[in-house]
Amino acid sequence: MSLAIKDWSEIVKNVLEGLAICGAAVWALFRFGLFRERYAKIEFNLDCRYLGKSNHCRLVELIAVIENKGLVRQYIKEWTFDLLLLDDSTMIDETDSTINYQVKFFNKKISKRPWVPASWYTTFIDAGTRQVYTYLTAVPENTKFITLYSRFIYPSSNDFHSSQKTFELDYLVRQKEIQ
Repeated sequence: MSLAIKDWSEIVKNVLEGLAICGAAVWALFRFGLFRERYAKIEFNLDCRYLGKSNHCRLVELIAVIENKGLVRQYIKEWTFDLLLLDDSTMIDETDSTINYQVKFFNKKISKRPWVPASWYTTFIDAGTRQVYTYLTAVPENTKFITLYSRFIYPSSNDFHSSQKTFELDYLVRQKEIQ
């Protein structure tokens, strides 16, 4: 009789182990397949703030905000930005198919400038944190619109993340005057 109980207990143990393995597989499928835990959950936004005038230029602060909504630290590299300007003397051109027929900004004031010093090579954003990076620059007084384009690469996969935003400089000036 004790042999039969031992056999049954072995069967129950094996069934429970099998159920535990199946449960773990289902959990992994949901966690990494459906909820995409293996991918970065980065929110990346750009902003611009007008600071004032100096020597026939307007000082502006370019702002990049990165928020890591994921569960692990994310490293980024080659994090650069371009600053493009449009003034009243520039003719509007919407014929360039390489930029999807958007208004072309011919005056590229800054090209591929890093947000962080090049000597850092990479930077990171810890899980659940929000980091703000700024860059101070001057634009000519006759500038009407500013387009800020930024991009970074995830070192582990060489995938990239980019953001672009256009600002009307006179609007930023009025916002500063209201404050």
